[in-house]
Amino acid sequence: MKWLCLLLLYIPFIGLAQTDLCEAVVHWRHTEKVDIYSMPNGEIFQSVKNDPQNDDYISLVILAENKDFFYVDLFFGKYHKNYKGWVKKEVYIGAYSKNEQKIQNLTLYEERDIKAALKIELYDWEAGLITINKCKGKWKLVSLDHNGKRVTGWIESHMLDCIE
Repeated sequence: MKWLCLLLLYIPFIGLAQTDLCEAVVHWRHTEKVDIYSMPNGEIFQSVKNDPQNDDYISLVILAENKDFFYVDLFFGKYHKNYKGWVKKEVYIGAYSKNEQKIQNLTLYEERDIKAALKIELYDWEAGLITINKCKGKWKLVSLDHNGKRVTGWIESHMLDCIE
């Protein structure tokens, strides 16, 4: 009984030790199917796609990853469907800047450190989907288009949002 009481006392604090969630969306303009695999390069067990007619879009939490795939908990908000499986890393999986301005300045980093000497300063960036390439705790390796070039760098997770 004593152990049960101690366990119940500490349950609220267990979540604090976990790493940040790596939340993402499938870009709302992407209307092609997204295949969900049982394992990387394995069998496709489900295909899903955004449903703009019913205002139902794919959100996901990236739980693990390898070079070419994310292991995700994928769900649709409106119909409460969800699937766990592997999806290919694609340019349409990402997030948006929390800064709500259409034209904005954005800073990416060469390393996962806010004090990193090498910064990538993007001026007058036209906000859009920021592709997530990798999740590492409180940082995401991302890529985006700016002035006709594909730019890659690290950004703190709290700077991103899954709502455009």
